[in-house]
Amino acid sequence: MTLSFNRSGQYKILQLSNPWTDISSCLRRLDGVIAVEQPDLTVVSGEPPLTEQGTTALRRFCAFMEGYPAKWVLVSGSFETETAPGPLEDILSATPCCLYERERGDVGGGNFEIRLFGTDGKICWALYFFDTGSSVRSSRGDGRAYLDHSQVEWYVAKRMTTYAEEETFASIVFLHKALPEHLEACLLRDPQDGAIRAELGRLRNAGLFSALHEDKRALGVFCGTCLGRVVCFERQGITLASCPPACCSRASASGGYRIVLLNESGDRPCLDTYIRLWDGTVRRETVPFCNRPIGEVGNHG
Repeated sequence: MTLSFNRSGQYKILQLSNPWTDISSCLRRLDGVIAVEQPDLTVVSGEPPLTEQGTTALRRFCAFMEGYPAKWVLVSGSFETETAPGPLEDILSATPCCLYERERGDVGGGNFEIRLFGTDGKICWALYFFDTGSSVRSSRGDGRAYLDHSQVEWYVAKRMTTYAEEETFASIVFLHKALPEHLEACLLRDPQDGAIRAELGRLRNAGLFSALHEDKRALGVFCGTCLGRVVCFERQGITLASCPPACCSRASASGGYRIVLLNESGDRPCLDTYIRLWDGTVRRETVPFCNRPIGEVGNHG
């Protein structure tokens, strides 16, 4: 799939996490948010709404988004499980503004890539979306992972295909559940966080962050949830960030959304990000990470 810059110099992505729990409240807030932010792309991450109530919420969200010209994508769990109803794919596929696509075959199922082209017709950014809905258990019984190695292999194959067409571009990743590296970054801020330590003790690492770091073109990994923590760190030149929940149990500042800003420069990519809570508070956790010429950060090989 491909998209293009709609305005000179900047591409704005709005990230939402789990809007299904209180869809009415979320849509009321989102109406004003989209009018103000005017995103070029909306990324919605969360668990697939498998219940009848959740499916109704998804239909309402799809109908709501059809009122806006911008495209949106759903980054959720796997539809391969026995409990996953077929109508979910039908709903998404029948929604014109939803960029829904699944990789077919044994490798990378549930993942997809969007290439973002600049006004000069060249690829500026590659956006990778990962399915983290299924926990893969170790045959030794020593842990579980939200990604498996086949998904990392899919990413490596995809990036090499894109390199064959255009060598000067940057990339970012969206997924719902946090990578182990997100959790490790949380421990740097709060070493006594028992919940994070327990999760890390159970979680196996499929190696996606290592593949991204080796690539030298990946600038950010944005997850929808990090055990309720809203974080933004930079690790080895890659921004690791999570998103606040779109819905909250009360009208408080705990809910909100994340904005990701991309520039239109393949050789000097610039990534900026911040969150805005429903009460209007803006949190910019890190300084913009930018201006690394692609030719200076290593080979893709």
